[in-house]
Amino acid sequence: MTLALIIFILGIFVGFFYKYKIKNLNAHESTLSSSTKTLLANLGYYLIVIISFFIALNILGVKLSSLAIVASTLSVGIGFGLQNVVSNFVSGIILMFERSIKIGDNIEVGDNRGYVTDIRMRSTTIKTNENIDIVIPNQQFIENKVINWTINDKIRRFSIPFGVAYASDAKEVIELVKEAVIQSDYKRYIIDNA
Repeated sequence: MTLALIIFILGIFVGFFYKYKIKNLNAHESTLSSSTKTLLANLGYYLIVIISFFIALNILGVKLSSLAIVASTLSVGIGFGLQNVVSNFVSGIILMFERSIKIGDNIEVGDNRGYVTDIRMRSTTIKTNENIDIVIPNQQFIENKVINWTINDKIRRFSIPFGVAYASDAKEVIELVKEAVIQSDYKRYIIDNA
């Protein structure tokens, strides 16, 4: 029992170490993007933990065939209780392989908008412009409409309507608008002079 517990805990620590090492690869050491690093880190972590769990069960003398019978008996009751967990887990795997949402993307799902900071198996974390972290279940990304502002290109054009008097000097208006944008939080955006 003690050996099985030690192996399982060791597997968790090895999984965490692997996840940490993959996520902290420097750009010059690897050509992997941050979303690919996250995918490899999460999948590797879960694989290591699952393997250590089965090794621990084997050391305890639990046969996998008998475990399968118990699991199939409990699957109906557990299935209803864990339906959302399994759905979020499967949705997370789909998101990681589909790569429609990547770390660093500016997304909008429902009333939430922000930059993706982490994609895990069960949920995705986005950071809003107010620096608030929101954890969203992965199922929402599959079932709801998601706007990805930066899926292929980080450049976007925003139209902000405003009015001035007809007699105003156009060049002066453009300069005032540029100055207003520079003083605002939208310094990243380029003003179209056209």
